[in-house]
Amino acid sequence: MAAVVGSSLSRMPRHDSVLPAKPQAATAPRSRALRRRQARGSTARRLPRRTLRVFTVLAYTDPPIWRRLELASDLRLDELHRVLQAAFEWEGGHLHQFSTEKRTWDDDGSAADFGPGPFSASPAPEPEGKTLLSQVLPAVGDRLHYVYDFGDSWEHVVMLDEIVEPAPGAPRARVVDGDRAAPLEDCGGVPGYEDLVTALADPENPDHTHLVEWYVEVYGGSPADFDPAHVDIAALDQAVRRVAS
Repeated sequence: MAAVVGSSLSRMPRHDSVLPAKPQAATAPRSRALRRRQARGSTARRLPRRTLRVFTVLAYTDPPIWRRLELASDLRLDELHRVLQAAFEWEGGHLHQFSTEKRTWDDDGSAADFGPGPFSASPAPEPEGKTLLSQVLPAVGDRLHYVYDFGDSWEHVVMLDEIVEPAPGAPRARVVDGDRAAPLEDCGGVPGYEDLVTALADPENPDHTHLVEWYVEVYGGSPADFDPAHVDIAALDQAVRRVAS
């Protein structure tokens, strides 16, 4: 089993640092909690757009698979989902969920059937299409967890490094840097991916022949064309800009 995310992070390059319920009547008194939610939502809408520089790592990978992104602070979480899919070359065929220590978000509540997110105590996901990135990552050092495919359990950790003024004409999302190719889908999560890469690279491995045949059947092409160490940042950046535009 590969090292946990904390260990992986130590080997990576250093990096910088609800809709409220509608009152029954116009004169109905509002609860204190309701007033707080309404104020928080209004404040978020008034904030000017900023650029959030984030560092995203695929947890438990060793060597770590990571991407450095610049994101508009007014991206919704459903938009961030599409950005992360493009940045890590996922195909989007599985459920996903965002979470912090106390809250979770998904697209339509379907992920709730699988229980709370792995880092969250909340059993009831909120709608990701109504939540802005700036509300989830308001301060440098904040983290957001994103899980894709509850079977393989690809866990991404999104860490806010810096908040800056957007450059003129800046896209809503872009890939700045990254390392290593994204894993192949449906290969059994991080342990399965590591076993696959090891076996494909070693003709003497007892699983080599079997996994070569499986690779061709599932993914097509030749395993020799897949380089786990290669990442095309320019291509990923184009894909991310396209889904965020």
